Amino acid sequence: MPRTLPATLAVSILAAALLSADVKFTSAWRSSEAGTVSFAGKKVAALVISGDDSLRVPGEEALARELAARGLQSVATLRIAPKEELPSADRARPWFERSNVEGVVALRPVRKDSRTR
Repeated sequence: MPRTLPATLAVSILAAALLSADVKFTSAWRSSEAGTVSFAGKKVAALVISGDDSLRVPGEEALARELAARGLQSVATLRIAPKEELPSADRARPWFERSNVEGVVALRPVRKDSRTR
């Protein structure tokens, strides 16, 4: 039976799997119209919004693996769309449509603080 999770919870679970165990979410946003989201049986693109390819490429691959482990058909965005098209939703949309993607799970790292002990 497919599980349906609130969008915020699903993204939080995926983000925590990608980041170190010392993760602390200081805020989360969810549209009041979103309700619950289920991508069960649908193709979903994994997108990490970052200009740093050394973060984006392995991040998208890891996110795609996490989505697949949860029973979704997933693909890393780098495999379906050129990075030059991604900053514009209007230019990126046709790439997702041609790939029959029905949803995008996107993560955007904001910052990383390092502390030396």
